Amino acid sequence: MVFFPTDLKETFNAGTIVCEKHNIKGQGIGRITSVTHSPELGHWIGIGFVEGGLDKWKDTTLVGADPVRNKQMNLKVVSPHMVDPTGERMYA
Repeated sequence: MVFFPTDLKETFNAGTIVCEKHNIKGQGIGRITSVTHSPELGHWIGIGFVEGGLDKWKDTTLVGADPVRNKQMNLKVVSPHMVDPTGERMYA
């Protein structure tokens, strides 16, 4: 699953715990496993896992809790095909 910060200027880290907005505690519902800056999109993206998968959480805002850095941020769940969803660029 792919995550964007709702504030596109914000960064986040691998290991961030993904939680529902109203239930920020414990092990959450998932975890961010990898984070990088996307030159194509111009902001940070994260890849990870969440219980229920993309069908359950697509276009939903969840909370990323990073207790090591004492930080929380809102994360939007997006399709992994966010750059060229129709394949238009690939098959041009």
